[in-house]
Parts: sequence; C-alpha cells; structure tokens
Amino acid sequence: MNTEKTQSQAHFKHYKLSILVLFVLYNFSSTLLAIETNQKLIEENESIKGSFNDSWVMTDQIMFGNDLIFQSSFEFCSSQPPILNGIEDFSIKLVLGAPFNQPGSPSNPLIYDGTYNDIAPGSNDWPGVYGTQGYMTLSKNRYAAMQFNTDSSNEKAKFVFTTPGNGQGPPTNATTVSISTCPGDFTTHLNQSRCLAVGGATPNIRWSLDPNTNPATHCLLEKNRTYYLNIVHSNSTEDGYSTSACTGASYCGIIFNQTSENN
Repeated sequence: MNTEKTQSQAHFKHYKLSILVLFVLYNFSSTLLAIETNQKLIEENESIKGSFNDSWVMTDQIMFGNDLIFQSSFEFCSSQPPILNGIEDFSIKLVLGAPFNQPGSPSNPLIYDGTYNDIAPGSNDWPGVYGTQGYMTLSKNRYAAMQFNTDSSNEKAKFVFTTPGNGQGPPTNATTVSISTCPGDFTTHLNQSRCLAVGGATPNIRWSLDPNTNPATHCLLEKNRTYYLNIVHSNSTEDGYSTSACTGASYCGIIFNQTSENN
C-alpha cells in the first residue's frame, strides 16, 4: 500500500507541474501571484464498511491571486482504483445563464464540493426533489464522483439523463453512470449489473433501498451508507473509458433528474 501511495504521489506531482507550466505558457502576460498546494492522506472513518475502509485522497489546488484556477483530486479505494488515473472534474457546477469558462461574479463554472446535493437543485441529500432537474458540465477525459448518503427509508427511483441544451454545453454521444462505494469506479459497481449503465447519450439507473426489490431490475443500496454517483462521457470499456464521446472541444453538458418509483 505504501509503494502504491508513493508512486501515485509522484505521478500526481508530475501532473500538477505539467498543468502549472501549461497555464503559465498560455497566460504569459499574467503574473502568477500565488500557488497554494495542499496534499493530504485521509484514512476513512471505520464506520464505513467494506473496501472503502482503506480509501485515501490527495487534493491539489493552484491559486491565481484569490481565484482558484485549478483543482484536482486523487481519491482511491485501494481495492478498486478510479478510471483515468483518478482525474476527477471539480469544475462541473454551472451558473445558469452565465458564459461557461469565463470570469464573472460569480465565475462560471463554480467549484463544487464533491457532493450530489451541491449539484441537484433543492436537494438536502439523495435523491433530492423528484422531478427537479440538475445541470452540470463534464470535461473531456475526466469523471464526476458525486458523494451521497442514503437514509433509512425504502425509497425507490430512477436516475435519468436528458439531452442538454445550449445553456449546459454540447451534447455527448455516450455516457456511462455507476453507483459505487468507491469514487471513479466503473468496474466493480457493487458487483451488481444494475448499478452500472454503459449506454448512449442518456442512460439511466433504477435504484432501491427496499431490500425486497428484485436485483434484476434495480441497483440495491443499503440504508444509511455513503455512495458515489460516478459519471463519464464515454462508453469505451476496452480502454478504461479513455476515449471520450463528448462532441465539444473541451466539455459537454448534462441534465439529470430523479423519478420516483414508490408505490
């Protein structure tokens, strides 16, 4: 495990340096006022069961004055590493009606906090308000891993994608979504076939907290557990989702909602 962490840290530092060099070259007329780096290892709380016990995270931030210009996170379940070398997208939160990737007040996109309820409007936590749409962007060759917590109910619903409009960004030709206890996991996905949807532009996942639900139709989730909703603009399983299906130059839009299936 120590060897794995050391190798990942070395790769992470090289990646961070590459991003910084590109930024300076591209913005040669600007002065880089401050660089703040925060790398840390976090052992997960023992109350979280299963393989998630041995997860750890490294985060990195680069500041330009008081503005966050880059953030990346390497977060792992050691038993199930994330795709795309752990390059998670933290710039997925939209300011509706504001130009994408442009400075503003506030800037667009916003840096989100890594949780599902920070993206889903009107949401206190999973599943949020049924029928209410969530809007986000997702960069090419990056994934989103939105953390959420289940409650003690027998809730049952369907997570659905809708083709984005101009306000969210260009559409994608393929999207894969999974639910897992590991961020960035599109492989194990709880060892349930219904917890992974490798599809076209608008796949869906039906999920349930009712233990009596048929696992052939729904992804069965445990009550009072922490999970991740993982999304990537790719269905290229043969190369670890490295081939993006996003039609935009650098990002594509996403619209989603939850539809109740409670009786």
